[in-house]
Amino acid sequence: MQLSRLFATAITILGVQAKLQSKEDYLKNIAPSELDRLSKYEASHKDLNLSQKAALNLIKSAVTNFATDEQDSTEKVCNVAFGEAECKSILFGGQPSASTSSTRRSGLKKRVGSCTCTVSSDYCGNGLVCKNLPGECAPAGANGLGAGNQARTWIPGNAKIRGVNLGSQFIIEPWMAQDEFSSMGCGGLNDEWQCVEHLGQDAADQAFKKHWDTWTTQDDIKQIASLGLNTIRIPVGFWLKEDLVKDGEHYPRGGVEYLDRLVGWCKDNNIYVIMDLHGGPGSQFPNQQYTGHGVSEAGFYNQDNYERAAKFLEWMAERIHTNETYKTVGMLEVLNEPVHAGDHASEAADMIHTFYPLAWNRIRDRESKLGIKDEDRLHIQFMGNAWGSGDPTSALPSTDFAAFDDHRYYKWDGSVSKSKDGYINAACNDKREDGVIIGEWSISVADDVESNDEFGIRGRTDQADWYKKFWAAQVQAFEKSAGWVFWTWKCNWIGGFDEWRWCYKSAVAAGAIPKDAGSAGDIHPC
Repeated sequence: MQLSRLFATAITILGVQAKLQSKEDYLKNIAPSELDRLSKYEASHKDLNLSQKAALNLIKSAVTNFATDEQDSTEKVCNVAFGEAECKSILFGGQPSASTSSTRRSGLKKRVGSCTCTVSSDYCGNGLVCKNLPGECAPAGANGLGAGNQARTWIPGNAKIRGVNLGSQFIIEPWMAQDEFSSMGCGGLNDEWQCVEHLGQDAADQAFKKHWDTWTTQDDIKQIASLGLNTIRIPVGFWLKEDLVKDGEHYPRGGVEYLDRLVGWCKDNNIYVIMDLHGGPGSQFPNQQYTGHGVSEAGFYNQDNYERAAKFLEWMAERIHTNETYKTVGMLEVLNEPVHAGDHASEAADMIHTFYPLAWNRIRDRESKLGIKDEDRLHIQFMGNAWGSGDPTSALPSTDFAAFDDHRYYKWDGSVSKSKDGYINAACNDKREDGVIIGEWSISVADDVESNDEFGIRGRTDQADWYKKFWAAQVQAFEKSAGWVFWTWKCNWIGGFDEWRWCYKSAVAAGAIPKDAGSAGDIHPC
């Protein structure tokens, strides 16, 4: 075997791409970290059987002895012991688990790329560096999760999801975009349905196109990446797929081209995307602007609307897998904030036992028809147990590549003491479910104290330091799970002023959120 091929084969086994000049370089720079990675894997998996332990010892021997000619036989033994997917993760530097399904349920499994960065293996070579762990090797100047544009679904180790929602981009919520809605000719109206009905379809389409074009810009996405954020959650309504809209329903048309452009910007900046069905057919929660149509009784919970939502989800899944611009979209949330079981027991139970498995099967069936490999499937996300609709897994046919969402607003938690110490203590001592993503949260406080001397921010630049501690306390709590997505990136005059407690962009400008999303530990809030 020629020397160059020998080293290339060794590097392939280890999941590292580097042009080494000698065996000594390999043994000095790569082998120790790989042996350490394998030892940590073994130490963290106490239930390995004898064949799995033997396979790990064989891999260690291949690393130590530079036995690259045995690559094929080593892989075969590994595949038999662990299964192909888990073996690939072990050999190529992922963060695997001997219990694959539980790992996928509690976290996010990264799709295997040509070069990976893990907590225990961060060697890249070729002038590349690890920008995030886990992630892909990237040029030293790159931001986000790596240089490649392959969709990322990763297990959080020391790296966590750190992101923002793009609220009011595709579903305007007038409470947080008052001036914007007024500029469109819809001041004083409650939701997008009323706006379209008021303006008429053609005029509304033009008004919304201007909004979609300007509310979130390419510069916004670049700024998001520059702040150390690696994830964007995009709330969308089912009406983006316009053939699902029935006669007599009032929603804007033409949003898809702006969604395509937006996810393309995310791809260009190496930002992971969670696509969130935020507004379901018939409205999934009463009297909420985020559904696109505020209604007194939620109308989502019937077979017809389940079917419309399922058609949207399978359409979106195909779009993600077949459209180049969607390459960093790795997760699809089937429904944002459905009803609680305590208030709507029958609707919540029917959703969990009928709609959730329907949505799961339709997404997975579409992926199968497209020939998508198991490791390249989307994560399918549901509201977790803490939301209160019931156990989202109880009727699912599988939990492989399932993910779970948790929304945590201290503002509406009556058990929290309404003092600065009370809010900090609540956040510092909070414990969310393992592996969930806290997909919405803010630094706002209870309505009846938000404007008093202790908490008010209007004309009060001195308040920024405390709110920064409140931000950091929540971040530290949420990063004990899979990470967080702040609500929201941008607002537009809440209550007649720049209410940055809901708006990440404005809070950074005000000094209430730091410019590095990974700096919560430096603030020492707890």
